[in-house]
Amino acid sequence: MSALPQDVRYAFRMLGKSPGFTAAAAVTLALGIGANTAIFSVTDALLWKPLSLPDVDRLTMVFELRGQQRGDWNTVTPANYLDWKTQNTVFEGMTFYRWGGANLTSAGGDPERVQNVLVPADFFDLVGVQAAVGRTFAREEDQPGREDVAVLGYGLWERRFAKDSGIVGGMVELDGRAFKVIGVMPKDFSFPITAELWSPLAWSPQQRNERQNHMLFPVARLKPGVTAAQADVEMKGIAGRLQQQYPATNRNWTTRLIPLHEFMIGDLTRQYTTMLLGAVGFLLLIACANVANLQFARATGRMREVAVRTALGASRWSIVRYLLTESVLVSAAGAALGLLIAFWGVSVIK
Repeated sequence: MSALPQDVRYAFRMLGKSPGFTAAAAVTLALGIGANTAIFSVTDALLWKPLSLPDVDRLTMVFELRGQQRGDWNTVTPANYLDWKTQNTVFEGMTFYRWGGANLTSAGGDPERVQNVLVPADFFDLVGVQAAVGRTFAREEDQPGREDVAVLGYGLWERRFAKDSGIVGGMVELDGRAFKVIGVMPKDFSFPITAELWSPLAWSPQQRNERQNHMLFPVARLKPGVTAAQADVEMKGIAGRLQQQYPATNRNWTTRLIPLHEFMIGDLTRQYTTMLLGAVGFLLLIACANVANLQFARATGRMREVAVRTALGASRWSIVRYLLTESVLVSAAGAALGLLIAFWGVSVIK
């Protein structure tokens, strides 16, 4: 071990005498490492950790499907959703969300367009996440006349209100209507993705009986021990009964279950991200091969140095150890530069 510091010092000295080789090798490795690290980070976020929800594997989207269409889905009418919710025996609960952008006005800044998501009062309870500051919706707050409350996303709270907890209990305006802020969600909660705030959707009696306006994205949590296949069979049975009961609106409409994780990723995102990950993997292999070729070319010109060291009594192991030390230093330089490239790449992709 006492010879290692000497090998490191000598390796630094020799690399300094070959700045062209050192720079070329380090930059080549850095490009391969940086690209792989950046794309792996994106892949990890998109494919493997798109949502930080409790028991996310038991959450599924439930959509309507027209006729025998394959690989397609439709949003759901309010009346069909309510029938599904009351008639199924495979879900612990069902909730939904509906997109609804709004113009946000507050005393803290200029008006801005935000992504408001309309949900029932049990939305956060079903997905299993509670507010980081304040609270989420109470049961009666999705009834007509009592829905003037809102929950902020962490990003909006940080950007618009500078993380001031005093906003909880304060008022904001959405499309000119006053809402009371009751809570702020945790930093890692973003469901549905791009949501900036949530407010209750209060239905009138007419809306509850609506079977033609497809508008809802239902989310359900499977009961323990119930498989997605079992749930799919039961939901198709319920849809069949609704076809017979309401032929004017439900004829040829069935159901389709999509695991929440799969729905949030999307088939095209998975395919393109996997292809991109494979491409940068080949890029890293090419970078390693190029550096190996540079090393071989340099080694050819160092045969005299190796012969002299051998003649002076250096063992084969000491020569190998020194060459490995030199390679490790080049690799470390490439890795450090690669991390900087990866950090920059991830920020650009975001």
